[in-house]
Amino acid sequence: MDADVEELDSYMYQTVGHRAVAAYGELTGLPLFRRRIAGTSQHTQLAYPVGEAAVEGDEVEDLRALLAAVVAATPSVRAVTSGAILSDYQRLRVEAVCADLGLVSLAYLWRQPQGLMLETLCAAGVDAILIKVAAMGLVPGRHLGRSLAEMRPTLYRIEREFGSHCCGEGGEFETLALDCPLFRRGRLRIEADPAGTDTAESSAIACAPEVVVTSPDPFAPSGHLAVRHYAVVLKEGGKGLAPGKVMDVEGPPPPPRRHRRGALEVGARAEAEAAAAAQAVGVIVGVVDVRETRGTVLWTISASAPAAAAAAAATTAASTA
Repeated sequence: MDADVEELDSYMYQTVGHRAVAAYGELTGLPLFRRRIAGTSQHTQLAYPVGEAAVEGDEVEDLRALLAAVVAATPSVRAVTSGAILSDYQRLRVEAVCADLGLVSLAYLWRQPQGLMLETLCAAGVDAILIKVAAMGLVPGRHLGRSLAEMRPTLYRIEREFGSHCCGEGGEFETLALDCPLFRRGRLRIEADPAGTDTAESSAIACAPEVVVTSPDPFAPSGHLAVRHYAVVLKEGGKGLAPGKVMDVEGPPPPPRRHRRGALEVGARAEAEAAAAAQAVGVIVGVVDVRETRGTVLWTISASAPAAAAAAAATTAASTA
């Protein structure tokens, strides 16, 4: 991805506002790993077969290379959190990459009611602004740069009128976080040019950045903010925290770490592991259903437990063969 390009035709990533990513190490005080996107959306089928020729040059391989570098530099990392709510396409790709690297994929927001998510974000102190819009009821010149808290009435209205998603899961809008509880050192301020002062009294957007209209469609216009310059405004107590180191990851992704196994082998191992774990807590394991779909093995284990242990339970797990 060229640094001068604001928006890629990506099935996987948000790229509008990418220049501000460099500030996240300063904002959080945590190490920041980043990688330039070299691949494209080549393999667009739902399942993502890590290690097969079909995914060579795919943009997801950039994610795999990035997370492999994180694991190499920080062996204590055991899991990856994503904000997926409705997209199986994105969730399954994160899960496939995590499975290959021996990580756990955590999607805490998965299938949560979007209205609840919007209210929770605002109540939790997440100050995020719209930096891209592409939906009926949203106008680039009117709504870009406005916060989610300000936009709630509008987002609920267009959800009712046009069937959109108030959290933007249908691509209606994209956001950039200016502040949140994770930003322990400071908050982000967007600027139109490098001039400006880093004072706590300064507004979140010192001067309006350029609005780029990508489609003047009269019904559903689209556009984004050209976020080229920004500043980090230190919070009270933030000066005592060191900024996080920024590490650029380059080079090709590593060879797949997991050897391919047949569905029966995976299923047999899953059944054995489930039975051992169940026995330890007094759970009686019933039927184990193993199915393979385009390289992804899914198994469903039905189990029941004595009343003293738990009620009837069902556990579903997935593994890329």
